[in-house]
Amino acid sequence: MNSLNSRQRSPLLAAYAALVFGFIYLPIVVLVLYSFNRDGVGGFPPHHFTLDWYRQLFSDSAIWDSVVNSLIVAAASVALSLTLGLLAALALDRASFPGKALFRRLVLLPLILPGIITGLSLLMFAVFAGMQLSLFTVFLGHGTALISVATTELLPACKNSIARKKKLPSTSAQRRGKPSGASRCPT
Repeated sequence: MNSLNSRQRSPLLAAYAALVFGFIYLPIVVLVLYSFNRDGVGGFPPHHFTLDWYRQLFSDSAIWDSVVNSLIVAAASVALSLTLGLLAALALDRASFPGKALFRRLVLLPLILPGIITGLSLLMFAVFAGMQLSLFTVFLGHGTALISVATTELLPACKNSIARKKKLPSTSAQRRGKPSGASRCPT
């Protein structure tokens, strides 16, 4: 009965998925279609096909400066967040230290707070500290938000893959060996 029910549901699920994807992607398709229209957005179907909008796009240096700045911030933020996120995940997984619960909460705080609150807090801190608002402060804001994401994504991986790749004993094996006088293996 259950397999029959799932067979009947499959066409409905496929139709529902098609409607959802259409709702999401159809406006993008229409926007791309209208980007070739000389008159901008007005009436359907578009008339007077042209590439003038794309000529303007490729000749506008301010847009390309923004694209380069975005790529710089993205690459630097990812590098920072992966580095510090991996170190935080390893610390939370392998180390026992005073304030570990507080450290975990502070690392995960940007995930809990809305992005606008984190962004405004970092802006207020930068202004209070007398920092000049620049690409560096944008990088710090994005990096701060991404560190918590990297930590939460890398923490489960630290428990399994690092020990397996380096042939290190798991943390449970290290804990079992501690009472017999075994020292921690280097990580």
